[in-house]
Amino acid sequence: SNNGTHGIYASGTGSLTITGSTISDNGTYGIYATLDITLTGSTISSNGTYGVYSTAGASISNTSFTNNGNYPISLRPDVTLGPGNILSGNGTDAVELRGGTISDNATWADRSILYIITGHIYIYGASEPTLTIEPGVEVRFNGAYLLDIGSGSYKGRLNAQGTVDKPIIFTSNQATPAPGNWRGIGFYYHAATESILDYVTVEYAGYSSYNGIRIYNSSPTITNSIIKNNKYKGINIGGDSSLTITDS
Repeated sequence: SNNGTHGIYASGTGSLTITGSTISDNGTYGIYATLDITLTGSTISSNGTYGVYSTAGASISNTSFTNNGNYPISLRPDVTLGPGNILSGNGTDAVELRGGTISDNATWADRSILYIITGHIYIYGASEPTLTIEPGVEVRFNGAYLLDIGSGSYKGRLNAQGTVDKPIIFTSNQATPAPGNWRGIGFYYHAATESILDYVTVEYAGYSSYNGIRIYNSSPTITNSIIKNNKYKGINIGGDSSLTITDS
């Protein structure tokens, strides 16, 4: 604790495991890691900027994050947050998911914690990766960012299946949201298994002539969903697409 910049700065090709430890009152980052990190049963508090900022793989569970100056946790978009974390009194009590490409299967798990998107996120790869979003997850876009599935000859899939009691929400992170705050969700080029949106809300998208949902050469299924308050089109369909919309 009380170091001028970082509590821990971890780089190289190895890994870092932290258990039952307290990292606090450092000038900038509690932990900055460019290698894989496992963090459990610890306290990360009162650091000047981020509690944990990871540019590699991360397993974070059962840890308390309090009074850090910025986001308590900042991760790549392909990292799954573990259970049992507590966020309180931080600059923003949410998990930051930075921009990047999801090229292997990944899950945004329901941990009763907001996910805030701070960059463009793309889902595609030779193995047709799937991003699964669990029921109850709320995803907020902090600016004119997008979530795109598929790119050229590389395909991807979004599996976002909420429930009537735990819908999945894609929305703006503005205090007073308005249409066009973020770009939207795009589906491109048929994957072997098409994407699913069920009990999903998409709202306040449409920045720079984007739509709430854009579909081109793709055939996702949309059921029990709400597409509202977007600046231009709610859903824009083109190319070789065969869309099924039910109870929406």
